[in-house]
Amino acid sequence: MRGFFLTPISTIRGGSLLIPAFGVGHNLLEKQNPVRIYGEEFEVRARVEVLTGFSGHADRDGLVDFVRVMEKRPQHTFIVHGEAESAASLAQTLHAELGLEGIEIPASGQSFTL
Repeated sequence: MRGFFLTPISTIRGGSLLIPAFGVGHNLLEKQNPVRIYGEEFEVRARVEVLTGFSGHADRDGLVDFVRVMEKRPQHTFIVHGEAESAASLAQTLHAELGLEGIEIPASGQSFTL
C-alpha cells in the first residue's frame, strides 16, 4: 500500500486522490503541503479530496453502491484492501454490474503508470 499511496500525491499533477474521512493521516486531512508519510516528506501535487460520510471500513455492497451513484465513473480503480478472493469478487462485480474497466488488484510493490 505504501508505494501505491505515495505515488498519486507526489507525482500526478491534475489527478485526484480520494480518501475516506476516517483511517487516514491528519496531515492529509488538513491538506498540508508538503506532507510527511512514513517518515518521508512528499510534495502534494494531486488534488486530495476527503469523502465525508463514507467510512474507511465500508463493506462490499457499500462500495458497489458508492460507485453505482457516481455521475462520472473512474477510469482506473485500484483495489488495495482485503483478502485476494474478496478483492477479486469486488472487481468482478464492479465490472459485471457497473461496467467498470481498468480495475487492478496490485501485488505488493507493484507500480502502474497512469
